Amino acid sequence: MSEVDEIPLDLCDALDAGEAAAITLAQRLQAELILIDEQEGRRCALARGFITAGTLNILAEAGMRDWLDFHATIEHLKTETNFRTTQAVIDSAWQSVQQQ
Repeated sequence: MSEVDEIPLDLCDALDAGEAAAITLAQRLQAELILIDEQEGRRCALARGFITAGTLNILAEAGMRDWLDFHATIEHLKTETNFRTTQAVIDSAWQSVQQQ
């Protein structure tokens, strides 16, 4: 039986295979936090009791710790990859770590 065959059917209907597999694995591992970017995936993970973080949250935290230049990294993602988001979401992620 493959990993995809073991994913609960309610997850398969709502999410793509990767997000459903990530949530299924997090449940098996009894994880508290899951890294997931897509809105529907976050909603599904939150409904199952997970704390969620996305790519921007992780990058903002790394920027606050001076592990990377947050704004330069975001610019690179926007110009050199297929990463898409709004400036409001970027600003919100950055502001959330500054308030900690």
